[in-house]
Amino acid sequence: MNFWALLIVVAMALSLVIVRDWIWRPMKLIRECKKQGIPAFPFVPFLGQMPAIDKALKGGRNGVELMSSEDMVAVLRKCYETYGKVFCFNIGKTVRLSIADPHLIKDILALNVDSYTKPLHIRVLGLLGNGLFASSGNVVWAPQRQLFNPALHNKEVKSKLPTIVDCAHAATERWAMEVNSGRTEVDMYQKFLELTLDVIGKSGFGVQIDAGSESSTKVIQSFNQYLYDSRELIFGLPAVIPGYSYLSQRIMKRIAKERQWLESFMGDIIHNRQRQLRHGHGSNEAAAAPNNLHDDLLDIMIGAAASDSSSNTDTITTAQNTLLGHDLNTNQRAGQDLGSSAQPKEVEEKVPQSTRPKKKITPETSTRLSRDQLMNNAQTFLLAGHETTASLLTWTIYLLAEHPLWQERARAEVEEFCHQGGDQFAQELNRMKTVTMILYESMRLFPPVPLIGRTCIENNTIGANSTTTPTTGKLVIAKGLEVVIPVAMVHRDPGIWGDDAHQFQPARFANGISGACGNPYAFIPFGGGPRTCIGQTLALSEARTVLAAMLPMFSWTLAPGFRNILDVTLTLQPKFGMPIVLTRLK
Repeated sequence: MNFWALLIVVAMALSLVIVRDWIWRPMKLIRECKKQGIPAFPFVPFLGQMPAIDKALKGGRNGVELMSSEDMVAVLRKCYETYGKVFCFNIGKTVRLSIADPHLIKDILALNVDSYTKPLHIRVLGLLGNGLFASSGNVVWAPQRQLFNPALHNKEVKSKLPTIVDCAHAATERWAMEVNSGRTEVDMYQKFLELTLDVIGKSGFGVQIDAGSESSTKVIQSFNQYLYDSRELIFGLPAVIPGYSYLSQRIMKRIAKERQWLESFMGDIIHNRQRQLRHGHGSNEAAAAPNNLHDDLLDIMIGAAASDSSSNTDTITTAQNTLLGHDLNTNQRAGQDLGSSAQPKEVEEKVPQSTRPKKKITPETSTRLSRDQLMNNAQTFLLAGHETTASLLTWTIYLLAEHPLWQERARAEVEEFCHQGGDQFAQELNRMKTVTMILYESMRLFPPVPLIGRTCIENNTIGANSTTTPTTGKLVIAKGLEVVIPVAMVHRDPGIWGDDAHQFQPARFANGISGACGNPYAFIPFGGGPRTCIGQTLALSEARTVLAAMLPMFSWTLAPGFRNILDVTLTLQPKFGMPIVLTRLK
């Protein structure tokens, strides 16, 4: 066979693969959805609905097309009014099923959890690899959840409050020096990114990443660039043109560059801690008494991955008996009590046995942290952890700037409970009911993670308890479908929240989440089911602390000319930062 004949054969084979994966399979999945009465966007080979979704995610391609958050929400609302709470669409070869019904969301996130895995837009984040956030399943994910649950339980978070308080007060003092006695415009999104990175650095990793320092700025910039480029792989040209990522290496090289720098930065932190542990305890003593090591998240990770340096295996036994057997279903529902005596306690919801590991985790059977997982989890907690909390704080500050009456109410509450410093300040944080209601309402209107995704790995039926699904009320989710849960739309559904669903009304949470919406899966800023965000208690505690430190010192308004343009990568961000005019209070 000559060269040209071989080339023709290869081209034909590739064409058949493209037709199968990019046309036939997506059409089959869409056809199966339509048979059940599910509305679908017209099938467009390759391109699909990518242009419209790409525009929505990025807020437009240029200054003329940029939409404000109100305009974007109106467009999305119109989409759901037209197609309903369940509809499907395609981008390239991926068919996505949007589900905005709380009953179906519960089925997916809690009742049928074993039928789903993390979606493509999470799996593409190689930096987070097989860590707790990006992994799936009883073999890989569940033991990691057990490993980290105790470190982020209420009691442990409370032990970190003095560190969080110190970081918050240090930050507000820095901002006060910038403001002095006048009014100064400050990008609070950037300030919160620096502050939350400092908090997780000190409380979880024992390192100081000073705000405004070269390392702090580089970490933030590098991770943001990594997220933007990764998004391009899912919602840009690589998603709709077969082989594009191989033909154009620009994005791939940039992703590799940022990942290499971030892993080098984290590698230095891990190496320094390992050296400290060796010198502080001695290798034999450390192995014999692992309880002495676990003072923070990094110690837990290193303790679970401590291996003989001469071994070529990349996994070792977790020797931390006290971390085993912890209930995976702690804090199933987002937004539950979180230890606040002022916050109404919600009814604990039982998650079916099917969501638990199928085999009891013991020291002998537990999945070990590999060296890669050590790095993946360290990146997850440091990078993804600080990003989500910064998003929560940013949108809370924005809403309080737009609603000065609630800003004054929150300030009065802080001054009532936290007028004393030191230990008293930390002890009073959980009593602030108004501040907690404001944070809940902020997460409702601007959820830090506005989309939750799952990929179906086995056919399963959902909707037995729903009255809003098409036809019979039950839906068969086909293997290969990617489910998208539009958290931001569920949180603004007038059928759930009332006619004021799009308005800032923190008082709706005066009687807790059940009093606000009835169904806990209608309020899922931290997800739901066994994969509820493990860091929710820490995030809310940190947000309360920062507000309590900030409110007595400053009042604030939006900067003149500010336009609220949304941007979505891993979290919901203001596209052009959050310029706030701070005024120093006496």
